[in-house]
Amino acid sequence: MEIDDFLGEEVVDRAGETVGTFACYWHSFEGKAFVLGIEVDEDSEHTRIVPARGMRMNERHSCLRIPFSRDQVNAAPGLDCDEELDTHHEEDMYKHYDLEAPKSLAHLQIRRMSTN
Repeated sequence: MEIDDFLGEEVVDRAGETVGTFACYWHSFEGKAFVLGIEVDEDSEHTRIVPARGMRMNERHSCLRIPFSRDQVNAAPGLDCDEELDTHHEEDMYKHYDLEAPKSLAHLQIRRMSTN
């Protein structure tokens, strides 16, 4: 399974509630996803950013499961998929989820779902 296969698919929280749609992700040069961009129903103007840490791909249900609550994601910092994720965004995101940030932030590339 490749994470690209899940772009455009449903994202569910740790309780199995639908959070939104997997719209994009920011990844390292090696291709490892670091930050997920999730379009939530409550705010279609911004994509909520979520750490990829602890995320699971569920091929059987064609969804991503994240280890955070729907409320946490809805209140998370927002960023458009077209924007670069800078160190400030990453620090805000890790603080929001009460996680320790990795030692090396930034230098991530963007992958987004196809508009076809």
